[in-house]
Amino acid sequence: MNSGSSSSAVFYILMLVLMVVFLFILPARRAKALRAQIQQMHDSLQAGAQIVTVAGIFGVIQEVNRDSQFALVEIAPGTVVKIRLAAIAEIVETGAPHVQSAVQISSEQPASAVEYPASGASESSRVADNERPQQ
Repeated sequence: MNSGSSSSAVFYILMLVLMVVFLFILPARRAKALRAQIQQMHDSLQAGAQIVTVAGIFGVIQEVNRDSQFALVEIAPGTVVKIRLAAIAEIVETGAPHVQSAVQISSEQPASAVEYPASGASESSRVADNERPQQ
């Protein structure tokens, strides 16, 4: 019976080792690979690259400062914002469909002229801006 208890102890130790591998080592390797991929993307950033931020804002990089980890990004003609490199989610292809649609929307008409779909309210309950009472 002594050999049975020693084999079950070895089994439990082996299971513990496997759990450590699956719970700690494998995710750490994936995270390290992801960090390397992000670092490679940051290293390839240069002026003129089209990007998307983690907030979903499209823009074109004007300047990259790797020492202080920020970039100047033009998000609309004449509008430049300063963002951290960590806020850049991806570099997008120039001919990508979602980039083309974003450019077309911004160049077609000003935002104040864009008509939004009805929210389900009846026509009589909606009041135009010029019909609202002055306060």
